[in-house]
Amino acid sequence: METWLNSNPGNTLRIQGKVIACDVRNALIDSVQDFNMASEPSAKILTIENTTKISELRKAFCGDTQIVPFAVLTIARSTLNNAGEEMPQTWTSEAQMRQNLLAEAQAQGLAVSEQAIFPNRWYIKMTNQILDLPKGWLPMYLLFLGYPDGLNYGNEYFDLKTKRETRGKDWID
Repeated sequence: METWLNSNPGNTLRIQGKVIACDVRNALIDSVQDFNMASEPSAKILTIENTTKISELRKAFCGDTQIVPFAVLTIARSTLNNAGEEMPQTWTSEAQMRQNLLAEAQAQGLAVSEQAIFPNRWYIKMTNQILDLPKGWLPMYLLFLGYPDGLNYGNEYFDLKTKRETRGKDWID
């Protein structure tokens, strides 16, 4: 897995194993309810609360077994392209759902660890093996959610960035 630091420290927060309150989980699910109301939705979410499944996913995609209480997988209805490869019918609905989920997670004070699944065929295969996804649906994005528990990686980068912004660009510890 490629590790990189972006300018949003929220994406690098370590997640506590503490169970997420029911009202917080419901708010996350409600944030994408409009997408699931269509008679033929092009994108959906699957909530994952089974800690064994979450640990398997964490080990496969993140290389760790950090205990995370809740995960959400966005899936898109699939179709075959001219080469016979499975592709999402649309990207738009899934991207909007993911954006709503991330905004609601931030509003609820949750930390999120994100993993893109599509277009990596190995990630798609692993997700299907672990979760036994329904036919005709393609896993797109996996979000591990929980209450924040400090910075996981990149702490030095953010500390240095903050110190340089407050004490000058040439500041050295």
